Amino acid sequence: MSSRLRAPAGPGCDLNEYIGRLLVVGLLGVVCLPGVAAAAGDRDRANSETKETAKASMSGRPDSLDGAWAEAIGSSHRLKASRKSTESAREIYSAAKATRYPTVTAEGGHVWLDEAPSAIVSLPGLPGLPVALDDQFWAGRVTASVPLFTSGRIHHGVAAAKAGYSAAQAGENGDTLDLKLGVADAYVKVLRAMRGVRLAASSVASLASHSQNVANFYEKGFVAKNDLLASQVVLADARQREIQARNALDLASASYNRLLVRPLTDLVTLEELLPPPAAGDVTEMTVRACKERPELIAIGYQAEALHREAKSVRARALPSMGVNGSYIYLGSSLLQRDHVWMLSVVGSWDIFDSGRTRHKARAVDDRAEAVAALGEEAKDGVSLQVRQAWLEEGETRRRLEVTGDAVAQSEENLKVAQDRYRTGTGTNTEVLDAETLRVRSIGNHDNAIYDAVMAAFRLRRAVGDL
Repeated sequence: MSSRLRAPAGPGCDLNEYIGRLLVVGLLGVVCLPGVAAAAGDRDRANSETKETAKASMSGRPDSLDGAWAEAIGSSHRLKASRKSTESAREIYSAAKATRYPTVTAEGGHVWLDEAPSAIVSLPGLPGLPVALDDQFWAGRVTASVPLFTSGRIHHGVAAAKAGYSAAQAGENGDTLDLKLGVADAYVKVLRAMRGVRLAASSVASLASHSQNVANFYEKGFVAKNDLLASQVVLADARQREIQARNALDLASASYNRLLVRPLTDLVTLEELLPPPAAGDVTEMTVRACKERPELIAIGYQAEALHREAKSVRARALPSMGVNGSYIYLGSSLLQRDHVWMLSVVGSWDIFDSGRTRHKARAVDDRAEAVAALGEEAKDGVSLQVRQAWLEEGETRRRLEVTGDAVAQSEENLKVAQDRYRTGTGTNTEVLDAETLRVRSIGNHDNAIYDAVMAAFRLRRAVGDL
């Protein structure tokens, strides 16, 4: 201000004009004091809100992203369902392995006849064992069976169940990565909403101060009423944006609490996140993704399980052999020895079944080939996802550089516009436009920061190492 109003020098100067300028500048300073006081009041309110937030944060330590991930993994209902599916596949695998080991069955009962038979009979439950019976007696049998050779039916069945279990584990890992990405997205949305509230509050404070200055100028007759109305309208719009920003923060906090299975109204305080270092080579990451993505691993195991199942189906038509051992008891008073031990080697071979086994095996093989084809399609999709996430990550880093410079420029532009308006060389529209540019540039920079953070998370999820 002092650099623009200098003492007149030279023969053509007018001392009265210089004194008039000094009086105008002094009067403008007096008029601006209430606006400065209003701005100070807004800053005090903002500081009080910050202190209240700090007190709330001290009551509970702010959440870190790693802590949020651990809590979500431990309490997520969706992940619990995925774990139960994995446990089911594990039990199926255990049941398949148990077919290799012996089985023991026992049967028996007490029989009443209306009269004792006069001839030697053979009991239906004990074929090949003719006995003479009383009119009532006890009979029982215990049998143990062990498979010796099944042409690969049991072996391939166990391998199919194991591949199914591995596919379920890979699916659970994929669900875990999806959950972590969802929690990270909700975490970043809360941080973004917090910055939005702070930016909206600072805009309201700045516009309230300017509106008060305009009101003071209008009361003194220095500006037209149009300036006052324009500043009040813009201030009302800024207050509306602040209300919307606070509502967005409440909604983002509720979404975050839901993923962590907390009450939706719990206070959310989070540690800040910064963009990580730049990603590496996209070709290397694509190769890693094709090896480590749980979805591709699951599809591979599903195809293997179906191929193994087809081999197990074919083995049912091939020769098989086993050993059976039995202990038979018959409580008859007519027998000198009422129990029998029996050992037998049993073999079977379905020589001809009209092609039923062959067709069933081919059907399962066709399903396996279909799954394998879907796996190849999924690999192409994963490669595209990695490249897209890599490009987005690079784009956000370039946006960070541009928006960072724009923030400093917009702040300086607003100061210049305010100074020009106070000295009477600028217009109200310039100040309002400068404030709009400041809010937009800060918002763009904040969005660029959190877009870069989320782009890094999405890239890690695309690679499969989140």
